[in-house]
Parts: sequence; structure tokens; C-alpha cells
Amino acid sequence: MALSEAPTISSPITGAGSILGTFQYMAPEQLEGQEADARTDIFAFGTVVYEMLTGNKAFEGKNQASLIGAIMHSEPAPLSKLQPMSPPGLDRVVKKCLTKVPDRRWQAASDLRDELQWIVEVGSETDKLHPILAQRHVIGWRRAVPLLVGSVIGGLRSA
Repeated sequence: MALSEAPTISSPITGAGSILGTFQYMAPEQLEGQEADARTDIFAFGTVVYEMLTGNKAFEGKNQASLIGAIMHSEPAPLSKLQPMSPPGLDRVVKKCLTKVPDRRWQAASDLRDELQWIVEVGSETDKLHPILAQRHVIGWRRAVPLLVGSVIGGLRSA
């Protein structure tokens, strides 16, 4: 019998209230077994961006239980504390991505994209107006933000 003729599995792999995924990147509502939506993906995006920019996980624990506790109740250190030269606007974006309450996060990836694009545009204007500040700014951040914007835009186009 060919694979295409094999019976399909009728029982789902997941069920209501079950948790499936990598805890490190899961939103609080996922850990509570609630339904996931775009805001859940925005939380995961925030954890990845945080890790990319700082080299640290946004939430850590010695075991799954303490990791879940950290995600549910702790706030990660601000980007500006770990990377002092990071743009303040980027700190705000990541913090809003990692907000515990979904209604307080970015509601759509397009909102997030617009905010990241604004940071890129304002940053380039600031560099023109304040050359001394521009010299202090790490060039890598000017490259990182457009990359993030590109990631969000690419994700929107493939969705």
C-alpha cells in the first residue's frame, strides 16, 4: 500500500489545554493552556530579539518549573542595562513584546514593524542632527534594527 493510501490519523496530537513547544519562548497564555494568537507569536519574537541583542535568554530557570515561573512573574533586565548603547526605542519595543498581558502587547506584527521602522527613521535623523551622538552610537545597532524590521516584514509576507 502506498503512503498516500494509508489511513490518516484521526486523533490530534494536541488537545485543549495541552502545552506543546519550547518553554523558553512561550508566552504566559500558552503556558496556561489558553489559545494562541498573533500576540503569542509577538511574545516569542520578543524573546528571540532579546536573546539576539543581549546574548542572554529573556527568561531563565534551573528547571522547567522555575522557567515557567520566571516567564509568568519576572521581567527580564532591560536591554539598556545589558547593552547600554542600544537605542532606547528598541528597549521599549522588546519590553512591549514581552508584556505578560496579551492585550498590552503589540496587537499585530504590522504594528511592531511600523514601530521598528520608526526607530530606524528617527535614528537616522538623530545622526544628522547630533553628529556627536552619532559617533558614540555603535554601528552594529544601525544594522541590527533594519534586520529586525526585515524579519518582521518577511514574516508578514509569508503569513
